[in-house]
Amino acid sequence: SVPVSTGYGKIVFNCNDGSFKDTDKKEVAVSEVAGLPFTAPDYPTRIGYDFDRWDIDIPSVMPEKVLYANAVWAPSKDTEYRITAHYYDFTDEETVESTETMLFFGTTENLIEIVESVPENPDENVKYHLLNDFKFDFNEIDNSANNKLSGVVMPDGSTNLEIYFKPVSHNIIFATGEGSFVDGTVEYAVSVFHGYSIISSQPDENPKREGYTFAGWDGLDESTVATDDITFEALWSANEYKVTWIINGDESEEFYKYSDLINYPELTDKEGYVFIGWADETGKILSPAPYTMPACDIIIEAVYELAVYNLCFVNGSNTIITPVKYGAKISVPDTPNKDGYVFG
Repeated sequence: SVPVSTGYGKIVFNCNDGSFKDTDKKEVAVSEVAGLPFTAPDYPTRIGYDFDRWDIDIPSVMPEKVLYANAVWAPSKDTEYRITAHYYDFTDEETVESTETMLFFGTTENLIEIVESVPENPDENVKYHLLNDFKFDFNEIDNSANNKLSGVVMPDGSTNLEIYFKPVSHNIIFATGEGSFVDGTVEYAVSVFHGYSIISSQPDENPKREGYTFAGWDGLDESTVATDDITFEALWSANEYKVTWIINGDESEEFYKYSDLINYPELTDKEGYVFIGWADETGKILSPAPYTMPACDIIIEAVYELAVYNLCFVNGSNTIITPVKYGAKISVPDTPNKDGYVFG
């Protein structure tokens, strides 16, 4: 304080980074005759802070000297701050990138953090937000994004933390069943974000299967989106192949699907010949068991051989048996003799 000899006193009120109501002044000086009551200014205000007190005891009457009073501030406990979540919203028709900003109130200058769990010994000057409190269906935090998960509550309410989410991923499997891919594998697995189209993630190459043509993936079309883990089974269409029948030099054709049982034609008797079986184009006799259609066109021919007949030449009690193939020249035995008779 500074002594005053005029009989007047003065108190200078400094708002200390605040402001007085309806004025931009940082200081207000109040002068009065020493010993008389005086009117102090209204308490100053400061964004983000509450007026606590003056740093000196203000007398009830003006002293005969100059006093300096500085405002003392307490951090406000209801200062605004925000947390903005960037996430994905899913409808039956589309996936939309969305943003939601949530308003909170905290203590100026205190730290705020978004954590998976509150520490065992939490800091009383830290406001914790649990990550699980920010839940959006089929979203998970994107740790590769530029998340801002901590910050200080600024007096002007400008603090804004940001969390970036991405759609959860689903395991999509394409199973070939009895087929396979070129490299011999029978499954192709891929991760697809929830709500995203699956058809663009299908294998680049179609699987193969002997005797069949790949006909697509069961349940997959242009409108199919990932909503859960799922397996798509390969659809197969049996190929059709040609059977050429050759019977007695005459040809005819039939068509069978792969692995179907082949129905052999009924044969009529052929004079002088015995049917011995059906042969493929190499001449190999096919098994008499049911024969199924292979994965290629085939030729099947009826195979015959000449019938063999037994000729019996009987001379009394003597019989000569001679086997003869159909159409072959017959060799007659020598003329037999019998006493008193002429062979005739």
